[in-house]
Amino acid sequence: MKTVTREYKVYEFKELSDDVKASVIDSHYENEDYPFLTENIEMELDNIDSYFSKVKLYYSLSSCQGDGLCIEGDFNINKWLEDNHPKIKASVHDTICNYVTFTSKGNTNHYCYASKSDIEMDCGSCYSYPRLDKLLDSILKDIQDYYMDICKQLEKYGYSILEYRMDNDEMQEYCETNECVFLKNGEVFSN
Repeated sequence: MKTVTREYKVYEFKELSDDVKASVIDSHYENEDYPFLTENIEMELDNIDSYFSKVKLYYSLSSCQGDGLCIEGDFNINKWLEDNHPKIKASVHDTICNYVTFTSKGNTNHYCYASKSDIEMDCGSCYSYPRLDKLLDSILKDIQDYYMDICKQLEKYGYSILEYRMDNDEMQEYCETNECVFLKNGEVFSN
């Protein structure tokens, strides 16, 4: 039997040329999956919103026409009225809270873009209060605008996660932590 030993010149990330460093970073993200993307977006929603509950997110963030993000969930009309319409009479406030619900149905099609029509208002038995129509229409429009703004913020946040790339210093630290070394062309060397 004969044993053959081969020698390789291996380099730390910081020793590679700038072009090869860029290639290593690109290669690192080629097969990147994002197992915590939904969780991260939900945490961001918790940071920027206090009205939606029982939330389910739908998104398609592929930089294609029709992509986007939408929310399915219940909307806390009581808190909304307290925060955004504090001058409404208590009796009107109570009537709205007792008889009107606002929900977001989201959009579960192939593309998950947000639409004002995602927000639904169910007036239940308050149809017997015709003077509320104008106020309810105004509230619905405000909630729809708010919903669209929240969805756009979350979509932008989602893309920021997907588009993030480590810089050279971060990749150097990552490689040192994980004891990665490379061939001169940037291929990861493994024994």
